[in-house]
Amino acid sequence: MRNEILVDDNSWLEFYSVVIPGSGTLTAEWGNGKIEQIEGEVIWLDRWDGLDNPYCPNLPRKETRHNRVSLSTEAENGIISFRLEAPWAYGGPYGWHSRAQVHIDISRCPSLQQLTCAKVQSLDVTQNTNLEGLEIWYADLQELNLDNNHRLETLKIFHCNNLRKLDLSNCPGLRYLELYCCQTLDTVILNDKSELEYVSYNYNTAIAGESEDRLLAAIERNGGYVEKTYLGD
Repeated sequence: MRNEILVDDNSWLEFYSVVIPGSGTLTAEWGNGKIEQIEGEVIWLDRWDGLDNPYCPNLPRKETRHNRVSLSTEAENGIISFRLEAPWAYGGPYGWHSRAQVHIDISRCPSLQQLTCAKVQSLDVTQNTNLEGLEIWYADLQELNLDNNHRLETLKIFHCNNLRKLDLSNCPGLRYLELYCCQTLDTVILNDKSELEYVSYNYNTAIAGESEDRLLAAIERNGGYVEKTYLGD
């Protein structure tokens, strides 16, 4: 079965990490006619190699910055991990204040277990029922549907200031939750039998009232640990 991940954005500053269990061949189609095939189990790709622009913030924009990248494999076990590393997502000229945007389509990657992404405007993980770990940075998400992600164990969300509600009622096995600088996130819904053991959030995340009480109660019931920090911690 062919597994495929599509990435479409307005910046060339990305690195991709793809894990194919047992090794396999990854086909990278860069959208500008260049196609690469890479053998391995843990494959690192530098998008600078796939596009015409070198890394230089002062260069004028080119059409290549808007190419759609396809990463695919015919390996039996498919792609189990995808990590989008973006320097501009964590600071510098393309940091949190930048207008860079990323669109990813992982609907054709049902074997995916681990996903890390940044600057996404929307994220559909409803077809990724094997997802165990999800990490999101600096995203414009207004909603995150986790209804089909029953195997999710770890969730980390950083600097997502349009997300108001997080429904984890269909994620009973979630054990690790980290929320940082989510200024509008005031509602978190847990499964009644939540196995949550660790939660970390800061005072710049809006969780309070009943949602916070339920988080704390779940942690206490499971003998876990709560870490609440200030913005600079």
